[in-house]
Amino acid sequence: VLYKGSNNPLSSSPTLSPSSAGAPTMAPFISDPEISTTTAPFSTHPTGVPFPVFVPGPSFTIIDRINVGGMSAFDKDSHFWRSDTELNPGGATVTPSKYTTVNFDFSEAPDLSQLDSILNSERYGAMTYELPIFGNGVYIIQLLVAEAWHHDPGERVFHINVQGARAVTGVDLVSNIGFQVPLFINILCTIDDNSTSISLALVPASNLVEPPALY
Repeated sequence: VLYKGSNNPLSSSPTLSPSSAGAPTMAPFISDPEISTTTAPFSTHPTGVPFPVFVPGPSFTIIDRINVGGMSAFDKDSHFWRSDTELNPGGATVTPSKYTTVNFDFSEAPDLSQLDSILNSERYGAMTYELPIFGNGVYIIQLLVAEAWHHDPGERVFHINVQGARAVTGVDLVSNIGFQVPLFINILCTIDDNSTSISLALVPASNLVEPPALY
């Protein structure tokens, strides 16, 4: 999901989401609060680890919904998600439920249960998206992620780059939030160079781990 903010100051270079002691910047979906960098109080989180948060508030508007790895579809709230195939991101696609038992845990982020049709498809491998944007401004890239396959930490670890800069390092979903627990990773980016797109790349942390997976 791609958001654009209104009436936000611009900086001279992209401003990416913060990180904290060894943990990637992630947060389950939270509806309608303003942008915040406070620590989310996840006392019941599977790992007990709180994450700093950038969340889209009322000053942000959704400008694109992309169904990663799948065909164009509507979610339970009748929002249209276009297929990512026209963006040619690379990697490969799969429907996890055809090959493994999938039972996503929505207890940490109940709103994500509205996206179960979107969670049917996955794209995996090194991938790069050029996300069309509408002029300079502050954007939030919201990535839907989950680990549907691997139960053990360290099996799938990846980095996220935005505009060629490292935005999030060392995403290990099983270690960070648990097996088959979907959530959004939110990345804040300021564009002021009249770019027509934002470059988003997911890359494996090494050649010894499984490649990135995105929904």
